[in-house]
Amino acid sequence: MTDSTSGLYAQRNWWTLSNMISMSRIVLTIPIVYLLVQEGEAARWWALFLIAIAILTDSLDGKVARARNEITEEGKFLDPLADKIAVGIIAFVLAITGELPWWFVGIVLGRDVLIIFAGIYIKVRYGVLFPSNVWGKWAVTAIAFTVFVILLPIPALEPLEMIMMAICLIMLGISTISYAIRFFTAGKVVESK
Repeated sequence: MTDSTSGLYAQRNWWTLSNMISMSRIVLTIPIVYLLVQEGEAARWWALFLIAIAILTDSLDGKVARARNEITEEGKFLDPLADKIAVGIIAFVLAITGELPWWFVGIVLGRDVLIIFAGIYIKVRYGVLFPSNVWGKWAVTAIAFTVFVILLPIPALEPLEMIMMAICLIMLGISTISYAIRFFTAGKVVESK
């Protein structure tokens, strides 16, 4: 197996510590959304605290999987799905509350839908799941930090919001291109194993 395909094939198991950490990101979305629609600064700070925990789980699940040899097909599916669910729902709620522009949320959600359908196509056609790539992880991190900055109840940070959204758009563009390249070369990568 070549280096480019060694991460494509993994053991099968939903019930690993790393997968539970990924699932916790989805579960954390529920109290985060509840806090985001509440009035008051205390709710905002609690939402930020839970978002910070969710961001940490995104880094932790992969480290745990590698350290415990728990890289699974389910984990390769669950980790990016948890990112997309958490980011998508939180961004959607922030668009409803007027804290994120709808066009920005549309770009984020549109890209995620394309990536999901491309992944499903590759799985059906070639029988493999590609793990998230580094550009996708950086894009999710940029979105998470943008949301974090927007939610901070510090008026002096407002000029930073547009800069963060611009960085997000750049990272989303780069990651979309990298996923498109992977999509169009998937057959060659799988055949080279």
